[in-house]
Amino acid sequence: MVSFALLCDWAKIVERMPYFYKIDINKRTCIVVHAGYIESLDHVDTEESYESIEDFYLHARDDAYMCGGIEHGMIIAGHTPTIKYEEFPYNNGSVYRMYDESLDCIFYDIDCGCVMGSVQENAKLACIRLEDEKIYYVGTSDYVKSKKLYLDGMMGLVTGDALGVPVEFTSREKMQEHPVVDMTGYGTYPVPPGSWSDDSSMALASLSALHSDGINLKKIMDNFVDWEENGKFTPAGEMFDEGVTCSFAIYNYKQFENVATCGQDRENSNGNGSLMRILPVCIYLKYLQDECGLKDETCLEIVHKMSALTHAHLRSKMSCGIYFYCVRELAKRNKPLEELLQNAVDLSFSFYEQNNDSKKELEHFSRIRNMEELSKIPIEQINSGGYVIESIEAVLWCLLNTSDFKDCVLKAVNLGDDTDTTAAIAGGLAGIYYGYKNIPEHWLETIIRREWIEDLCRMI
Repeated sequence: MVSFALLCDWAKIVERMPYFYKIDINKRTCIVVHAGYIESLDHVDTEESYESIEDFYLHARDDAYMCGGIEHGMIIAGHTPTIKYEEFPYNNGSVYRMYDESLDCIFYDIDCGCVMGSVQENAKLACIRLEDEKIYYVGTSDYVKSKKLYLDGMMGLVTGDALGVPVEFTSREKMQEHPVVDMTGYGTYPVPPGSWSDDSSMALASLSALHSDGINLKKIMDNFVDWEENGKFTPAGEMFDEGVTCSFAIYNYKQFENVATCGQDRENSNGNGSLMRILPVCIYLKYLQDECGLKDETCLEIVHKMSALTHAHLRSKMSCGIYFYCVRELAKRNKPLEELLQNAVDLSFSFYEQNNDSKKELEHFSRIRNMEELSKIPIEQINSGGYVIESIEAVLWCLLNTSDFKDCVLKAVNLGDDTDTTAAIAGGLAGIYYGYKNIPEHWLETIIRREWIEDLCRMI
């Protein structure tokens, strides 16, 4: 588990007391209380215990400015909300969702002890995780709103994947003769339209782990095992596609349970299997960076560790790092796409040029150094196989040579070869830039388990 409190410049513990933590968030004092005890900001010498969350909201003193729940912890901050309370089952437990019309949704998960509450400034929400007497900072209201960006990117990824599944491994020549123009099925695999493959499954397995445990590498690998052995995170309860390198990494993990060594670091293990699943972590880090001031070095270290779960060679890790910058820049949506991508690549190269090993690896990324030049490369010189360098070149080329989500993912699919993965990686970035509303609705209606995927995106 990454302790975000240790990575944030301004979310630090300033005092530890028997029943509560006093912390500073955006220079505002809040009290985080554990084990059902509360303290008022004004009356810290008073302890009160409540049997239930309902009891807490009904009887808490007015000056105990509170937001949150009491089973595992609560946040007390400078706002007294008008609560609309709802309980519903989720993930083998109960989730308590509280609403305040003047704030974003206040969320409390009774199982993992996550609380979101106001810290007053601009109705900001803070989410603090209590675990083993440590505080993990998760984010503020902009992070809560990240569910929109998860929806944009993840549905873009899944849609691109589903478009490419029926024609995976089809040559470019055949694709040019019979190009994909809509969602189809029963092609390479005997699965119906809207079916998605390992690209989406592993990305969703990563997303699910983020929901329950933050960046917990072991939980992510456990989810990969669950996918492989039990068909979890699949459209129909059965895995039908898996890359060799990913399969070997999962096998290693099952044998030795070591997340640091299960991935392959050989040069010939530079497939696109980590790039295809890195999107949810990139979004997660983008918001943590915005809200907590995480340095690029920290974000890239986490991205590299995520890649290394299956693909541990520096080239694969750097590809994921470049993708992180692309996600972060495209999410701004404040400039033309080409300019944002160029900014992302400039930042990536600047970072990787600081280290001799990564600087040497940059020669493999030379064709993406200049977006204008990349956009002008003829299609005959764009490869779309499973090699990670080919994938990142093809994805950026498709983005640069189209002007909306639909055309981008169709262009990616019709390059042929590794159609589903190329379109999934491109679809993730296109979704980030163009937004969920730009994905054709009739495609979304075809996606199997769409509602479950979208719920997962909204619950993160």
